[in-house]
Amino acid sequence: LVFECAGGPAKDAVLVALLQFCHTSSGPSQNTDGLFVLDISGSMSKYMEQGKQYVLKGALEGLGLAQGRFNNSAGIITFHSSAFKIDVGSPDFFVGDKAVVEQRVKSISGSGGTRFLPALQLAEAQLQALKNKQGASFANRQRVLLFQTDGGCGDYKNAALGATARRIVNDLQTTIVAILVGAGASRQGVSTMVGRAGQYDMDRSNLMGPSFDGLITSIEDYDALESEAANITAEASAL
Repeated sequence: LVFECAGGPAKDAVLVALLQFCHTSSGPSQNTDGLFVLDISGSMSKYMEQGKQYVLKGALEGLGLAQGRFNNSAGIITFHSSAFKIDVGSPDFFVGDKAVVEQRVKSISGSGGTRFLPALQLAEAQLQALKNKQGASFANRQRVLLFQTDGGCGDYKNAALGATARRIVNDLQTTIVAILVGAGASRQGVSTMVGRAGQYDMDRSNLMGPSFDGLITSIEDYDALESEAANITAEASAL
């Protein structure tokens, strides 16, 4: 899943709705590993606290870690022109411990330019490591990749972006959904990345067409996100 927080002041109710989106899309019948990929580039600097709260509430409430759903887990990657895995507090990248997630979110800071490929490559590496660790149980779990950005990047024409996304979606059976917040957010950067688990090679010719329903959502600000939360949740549950 891909989320962007380039809107106005974040409200708790809005963030809770955003996380319910993640939780609904993951489906109640499967254990879920959520990977939050957070844009920390210069354009995001004034929204950094909202971004951190989004990740925190996504993990604790959207994935249920605050309620002790230890069968679920969360991992965090941040990126600007480079990408970084946030792994303080535990030797494991994906964790179900509320306190560790809180510690990791507090450590986030950022600046710099924006490139998507390093973040996606790091996400692929961490998901592959998770597959190796989980073994046979990997096939019985569900994975969502939450990629948050304002849509502007310097490498959206790089063919490796789509190739990496295809491996994540098809080989690692992980759903990638993009939510762009901000009037100027472009679909160009994320259009080659999104896909339902195992279904990357869908019709990508029409970014507004049915193949992309629920995979890319563009909203102007957090108020709009709040008002559309019910629709977003309904669409996500049908993915």
